[in-house]
Amino acid sequence: MKNLFVLLGLGIILALSSCNNEIDASHFIWNDNLYIATYEPISDEEIGMISRVVKGTAKESGEAKGIAQGTRLYQIKGREISSGKIGYIAYELDGKLYIASKYIQ
Repeated sequence: MKNLFVLLGLGIILALSSCNNEIDASHFIWNDNLYIATYEPISDEEIGMISRVVKGTAKESGEAKGIAQGTRLYQIKGREISSGKIGYIAYELDGKLYIASKYIQ
């Protein structure tokens, strides 16, 4: 299962790697790290929420694009929020929790 998350994260990173700095996928910044929303279900402990929605790429902790203001963020039990090049946070959407994986440029 851990390998699935790593492969999923790498796939997202490769798909989003391009010459421009604009990110079209739903994403947010938390503790100075960019996370890409995956819409994969999960559950666990709340760590914060999205405080502001932006039109361009999110730049500061709590900002998001494509994810609503007030969306709650969760630490995933047994997974690091940020561990080098790998990191995961869960976010709530329509009463369900989904995984967002850390994005490395």
